[in-house]
Amino acid sequence: EAMRPAIIGFLLVGVTLGALMIASQETGISRDESFYVHAARQQAEYFRAVYEDPKRAFDKETIDKAYRYNREHPALMKNLFALSLIAEEEFDLFPTEIMAHRFPAMVIASLLVALIYLSYRGRIGEMPAIFAALAFITMPRVFYHSQLNCFGIPIAFFIFITSIAYL
Repeated sequence: EAMRPAIIGFLLVGVTLGALMIASQETGISRDESFYVHAARQQAEYFRAVYEDPKRAFDKETIDKAYRYNREHPALMKNLFALSLIAEEEFDLFPTEIMAHRFPAMVIASLLVALIYLSYRGRIGEMPAIFAALAFITMPRVFYHSQLNCFGIPIAFFIFITSIAYL
């Protein structure tokens, strides 16, 4: 019984991630994604360069070359997109390259669904919290944006965890 919330949270993550990965196969590349795909490729080169020669981690030229493009956006998600791309290239983990680019945002969206449930189950009860989590991810715009290599859902995730930190 004590493990029930964690089990339900993991189930929500798994089901959400699976649904997003399946749906994403039919989703074309959005305009914004094309910019982030290019940025991820450049930042992947930074990680490869640092892997080959760790001294280059703080080299201005290495950093500028990788991060100059699309620098107005936060680096964390772009770094995750780049690392996912490297994982795809090294281990062939995904059915398509675009799935590799989208995977970090899908994981973040899936975690957000579980966090909605876990954050509210003590306040409103277990079933209403499950409903709230599922109602969130099944909103068409949220579900669509959760599949993309973009920042909308990751920003919502970080705003949510910041907000619950203050409750």
